[in-house]
Amino acid sequence: MAYQVLSNVLPSGEVLDMLGQDCQVHVWTPDHARLAPILPSIEGIWLYGHLRVDGPFMDMLPTLRVISNTGVGVDHIDLQAARERGIPVCVFDLDWMDSRVRPVESVRETIEQFFSVVMEH
Repeated sequence: MAYQVLSNVLPSGEVLDMLGQDCQVHVWTPDHARLAPILPSIEGIWLYGHLRVDGPFMDMLPTLRVISNTGVGVDHIDLQAARERGIPVCVFDLDWMDSRVRPVESVRETIEQFFSVVMEH
């Protein structure tokens, strides 16, 4: 079965092709009612940006195993709440100059690191 991942951005077609059948990405919306049917199955959060991930939201995701943030900073993620729930938080601070030159490789590295943490937990 594919990993169920919640992301605030829809990955490009190229990234989705790399993920293949290993991952199903659901796009995050502020409308939790629309997301309600899938929230219990979400295993990972993959953020690009600064959407708030707090304890009450984590509690809506009983199978959450990892939170991954691509970018700078984690002030939008409640690290204490994640720690209390045994959920690792990964931060991938991409070198933006390099990512403009090699975007696929940077994304691939992020995805591989994300899944390696998921597999460990």
